[in-house]
Amino acid sequence: MKISSLKKKLDKVFAKWVRYKETKGIGGKCVSCGKYYPYEELDAGHFISCIYTKYRWDKRNVHIQCRKCNRFLNGNLDSYFLWMIKKYGMKTVKEMVKTKHEIVLLKVEDLEKLIKKYE
Repeated sequence: MKISSLKKKLDKVFAKWVRYKETKGIGGKCVSCGKYYPYEELDAGHFISCIYTKYRWDKRNVHIQCRKCNRFLNGNLDSYFLWMIKKYGMKTVKEMVKTKHEIVLLKVEDLEKLIKKYE
């Protein structure tokens, strides 16, 4: 399987894992707006954009968001930022933002291992 196909598969598996982990398949509060939504109406929203491989599949970076905040408000990042500070602390959030540009090259085996972990 090609790396691009594995990344797409991992995106789906990881998003489902995040949503289930944070909602138990029932529902939960959007980390940005704080409103409760059923499981089916929640996305796995990235604090640091998924274009940065270093944090694309990092469970500290991806949490449940309503579709409005994630898709239509571009992540509602001001509120997400405040939530991240409460959850992880300013030091961790600053470090993540500072290091997001670091290059991470994943091989086929790495992606397959991550897929297996989150399935």
